[in-house]
Amino acid sequence: MHLALRLQQLGVDTTLYAERSPDEHRAARPVNLVARFGHTRDRERVLGVDHFPDRLVPRSRFVVGGEFGVEICGAFAQEWSYIDFRIYIPQLVETYQRRGGQVIVEPVDAARARELSAQHELMVISVGGTSMAELFPRDPARSPFTGPQRRLLAMMVRGVDYLD
Repeated sequence: MHLALRLQQLGVDTTLYAERSPDEHRAARPVNLVARFGHTRDRERVLGVDHFPDRLVPRSRFVVGGEFGVEICGAFAQEWSYIDFRIYIPQLVETYQRRGGQVIVEPVDAARARELSAQHELMVISVGGTSMAELFPRDPARSPFTGPQRRLLAMMVRGVDYLD
């Protein structure tokens, strides 16, 4: 979305193919909570999409489990921000549309991507699912994993102080 918004800002005619409409994103189950650190927040300001300035986090505690677990507490040079993807993506898509961007809601698999590539000068594919696995096969020499390696747990609270 940031690339589409930037190209649009530069006057490049773009078309965005999306698997879901903004309303379908909002109604979906939670899949991701995106943390937006300094450089991303700076980019959002340049793009005019800094829509969530009130969700700032001044201090953080990160815990990574496993055999050699790590816990890091501290403050970043700039406050960071968080947002649920079900809120973030629809807001960016709707901003893109308000500015004249064309959005086509159509699930695109590998075969359809090949067809669409003949209609466009440049095609950028950004996916997190498996619909494009045929175009981007896993290279076992580079990764021993055959599936996602994350567990999602997020808690956002206000009014709770850190213990020193």
